[in-house]
Amino acid sequence: MVPSVIECEIEPCLQSSLFDHKAVKLSFKKINKKVIRNPKISNKILGDPDIAIIVETAVLETYLINLNPEESQRPVWVNGLMDVGRIKTLLRSAGPHASYLTPEGAILRENNLIMIRQILSRYDLPTLEAANLTCNPSVFYEVLLNNLRNEVTGYQYFVPRKQSCRGSGFRIDVAT
Repeated sequence: MVPSVIECEIEPCLQSSLFDHKAVKLSFKKINKKVIRNPKISNKILGDPDIAIIVETAVLETYLINLNPEESQRPVWVNGLMDVGRIKTLLRSAGPHASYLTPEGAILRENNLIMIRQILSRYDLPTLEAANLTCNPSVFYEVLLNNLRNEVTGYQYFVPRKQSCRGSGFRIDVAT
């Protein structure tokens, strides 16, 4: 710590009547650190055709995680959490918009999207909204908003990486 001290001064008078010594003033070198900022959701991502799936999956996941199911409902609850994992896996393997894929990849993407829609159709969000949650509503909604932001920004950074292959004439082959 001593090497980072630029200046050291002793104040001319006592700090207050409670202290029996004078204040010591230290000045330190500036540390150049990268500032970490919260990621922001771009308006461009709102036009993405898959954003509705991302948002619906994030809402479903948040409700399932914070649900307090009755004993008889536990298997349905566990299957719901597994379905959320399946949706995320299918969406990642589907890749970006079909225009960035080979014809075979576009067909596989469409099949993945059909499976995702089938999984999401099993869950009725208004029914989940009426369910018994493990936390109070204000905490739940804060968790919900954080999860939405995290999922959308994560997807926002996923899409350009996949689409950047197009500029180099490279087409994405999706493994079958």
